[in-house]
Amino acid sequence: MSVRSCAASIAVCSLLLCAAPAAATHDDSSPRVTPVVRAVRNVASAVVNITSAKTVERQTNPFSGLIDEDIARHALPHMPKERVTQRSLGSGVIIDGANALVLTNAHVINGATTITVRLQDGRSFKAELVGADSDFDLAVL
Repeated sequence: MSVRSCAASIAVCSLLLCAAPAAATHDDSSPRVTPVVRAVRNVASAVVNITSAKTVERQTNPFSGLIDEDIARHALPHMPKERVTQRSLGSGVIIDGANALVLTNAHVINGATTITVRLQDGRSFKAELVGADSDFDLAVL
């Protein structure tokens, strides 16, 4: 199965999870409890925070604050470069808890050297990329 068809299947399954009936532990008698509210209550614990990091090289600007970054980059192309850690933040959804699979956006983890998944209860786990499709902007961790 290709990454693209796997990602598309996972996306469809995630949508079906959102459409599942709500748990009976909530008072659904209020008119404010819409089908969307019920769906969110039902799947909220599956929503996770994704943090990724990668090291990038960027040109230093000794005139920061005095000269615009873009102007300095073009006017002073031979300025020294520095390595910095670039972080990205996004969200994801647990699609298979037994196998620890999470669906997220590909742009969140693109080029990442470290990926961390944080659950609603505060626990954090290191994650690895299983597959990604930039055309669909989907990734499986």
